[in-house]
Amino acid sequence: MLKIKDLELKNNIISAPLAGISDRIYRSFAKKYGAGLVCSEMISATALKYNPNPRYIVSVSEYEHPISMQLFGSNPEDFEQAVKYMEKLGADIIDLNAGCPVTKVMKQQAGAHLLKTPRLLATIIATMRKATTLPLTVKIRSGWDNSSINIAQIAKIVENEGADAITVHPRTRSQGYAGTANWELIKLVKETVTIPVIGNGDITSPENALNMINETGCDGIMIGRAAIGNPWIFHDIISYLTTKLIDREKPLAQRIEVALDHAQKLIEFKGESTALKEMRKFLIRYFRGISNASYYRTKLSYVSDLKELINILDEIKNQQLE
Repeated sequence: MLKIKDLELKNNIISAPLAGISDRIYRSFAKKYGAGLVCSEMISATALKYNPNPRYIVSVSEYEHPISMQLFGSNPEDFEQAVKYMEKLGADIIDLNAGCPVTKVMKQQAGAHLLKTPRLLATIIATMRKATTLPLTVKIRSGWDNSSINIAQIAKIVENEGADAITVHPRTRSQGYAGTANWELIKLVKETVTIPVIGNGDITSPENALNMINETGCDGIMIGRAAIGNPWIFHDIISYLTTKLIDREKPLAQRIEVALDHAQKLIEFKGESTALKEMRKFLIRYFRGISNASYYRTKLSYVSDLKELINILDEIKNQQLE
């Protein structure tokens, strides 16, 4: 169980905010398979001033609650209005992204760039705290690069400015997603602050989910890339943490059924052309490890309509049965 401010989650396994991934449909599958909290894609606090209804990103269904809505930006004044908009939308938690390492976010002096400007980070958190009584969280990295690891300082700022929990991805901005996440830094944050600490980074199996909890003492864990095309990971982790049992391999028929359901729901949400283009990255992951995986990866990478997808899935099913 995990409690963030006055919000009690059914478990401490969280689906991460992933740009270009964690839309309403993705979140619904994470929720279906057990995630105690789902998170939106990151939303620009500044962009909301000019387009207060970025349709796909901020569309929320009743089924998703509790949901955390993540904001990014670098102008404190933009956050007051953005936070209130998230409240109206139905956010249960509001999160600040202080960890995204991508170049286009760095150019806005947002995301992980805030780790270089602790005073600005503090001002933004304070502005958000004044604007809402909802639980407020912040997601951070370990620092800008290996010569500027300032995670303990940043964690204290997050707590002192009124955040109710902190998520730690213990890679530097310069690492991006390369190398290994240094879980010792999650432990350091846990020893530094009194608010709940959520660990993130390199959780790819139920076994290392348990290892992270045991090694760091973190209060919750956040699953990111490992859940793409693998929504079962939430159920598997919960099962392993409670019973040490795990259903390792998912039957091909189940993978086909869930992948097709995902595609059909995304088509209903975004239309066939957009949906199938976006589904390609998921489909490759759904069918990782099957016979002739390279051949099917190529076919799935170019799928453009539902009929074509169904034909490919039928081919996969028949080929695997031979």
